[in-house]
Amino acid sequence: MDDYCPPSAFVLDTSAAAEVLSWLHVYNPETFPLSQFGRVVTSSDWELFDGVEHHGSSRTDQWASLILGEMLAQSDTDTDLSSVPLSRASGCFSTAMARAYHIYGDLEAAKVCEQRLREIQGDRQFSHRTISTTDLFPAWATLTSGINAFDLREAIDVSLESARKFEARKALRDIDLHDYPELFSDSAEGRVLAFRKLSNVVANLAPETRVAASTAAIIAAAAFLVGRSTSHVFLLRTQGINVALSLIWFSLIAALAGPRHWDAKWLRASKSIERQLRNRFSWHEPSHSDICWVEYAWLKKAVSSNKGLSDVSRVFPRALAIEVIPGVTCQFRLASNDQPSNAVEQQRARAAAIRETELKSALEQLVSIAHRLRSIAGTSGAPTTSAAPPTAETVDRAGRADAPEQPSLTLSEPRAPTRTSKRKSPRKSI
Repeated sequence: MDDYCPPSAFVLDTSAAAEVLSWLHVYNPETFPLSQFGRVVTSSDWELFDGVEHHGSSRTDQWASLILGEMLAQSDTDTDLSSVPLSRASGCFSTAMARAYHIYGDLEAAKVCEQRLREIQGDRQFSHRTISTTDLFPAWATLTSGINAFDLREAIDVSLESARKFEARKALRDIDLHDYPELFSDSAEGRVLAFRKLSNVVANLAPETRVAASTAAIIAAAAFLVGRSTSHVFLLRTQGINVALSLIWFSLIAALAGPRHWDAKWLRASKSIERQLRNRFSWHEPSHSDICWVEYAWLKKAVSSNKGLSDVSRVFPRALAIEVIPGVTCQFRLASNDQPSNAVEQQRARAAAIRETELKSALEQLVSIAHRLRSIAGTSGAPTTSAAPPTAETVDRAGRADAPEQPSLTLSEPRAPTRTSKRKSPRKSI
């Protein structure tokens, strides 16, 4: 056992990497992917990342807050942190960027990581995400700029300035938080009323402006001011805006404001995520990914369908963990094993249709019962109104009587007129 020394990494020549992987995939499939034995990198990646000092140089607490916001934005559940599993952090773009900055502390390494994340994001073999790298880029740029906020107002100003820089929208010029001074007051009721007033203004904006990132930043700042902490994140779920993007800006404000503005749930979740970010990187430690970048890039070009990725041994059956750069892994959900696109919307539509059908059926039954009760009430009330026996005049008018024989006898009796004349004769004598 002392002589057992498994390989730590495979360094493939960049120009020959595709040929080597192709040969292994066809003639020696049991050895593909090589990631099952050790980390796989190209010679160019080795030169780029091996010489960087791995010391960690980022505010992992700020990154953890942003990752938490991305987790909430990617999930379709409510904003209750207790219902969101923290294991989803491994599938967030911000987790990969945070690890890249923490391990290498180099903008060039982070830039390579971002470019590869964008390329994977456009791969249709993986499920579509609500939040893209483009949506997250302003928050990443803000956290890596070295700006530190000293209070809540400064954190909000920095976030809104970042929104103005990366997306100059008219909404930011038309809506100003300072036009709602109650948001900065000490009255909790006044802050809530000011937030509702601002929400009504946003609801009347044009659709393209209402869902813009700049509008989401303003709503996020207003929701943060209502509770003066992360406690009122649930307010973002009640607005007709880009909820996912507003959660990103909300988490950025929380990251800049610091843990003193985090409620208990936000603090616990962020610290649990931060613990995962602080792990150090070593070339001698095995990779925890299912496949490395060079192998994924080759499979994407060489295999036309998603069969190549589905055949890779995975830790999770519906997700593939890719080592984007050495030491930085991101998890992606496979579309082949996922539900159809817009599955959540389809399920909701089907549930709404079922409820509508059931409601319609219940209303029809109620209407039918009402008609039956009305009919029964009308039938039972008939004898009470005509309790007296039918006379000849009544039978002649209605054409019917309760007894079937009475109408014929009355109408055909020849002595009826005689009786009438006899009854009239005493009247004449009188």
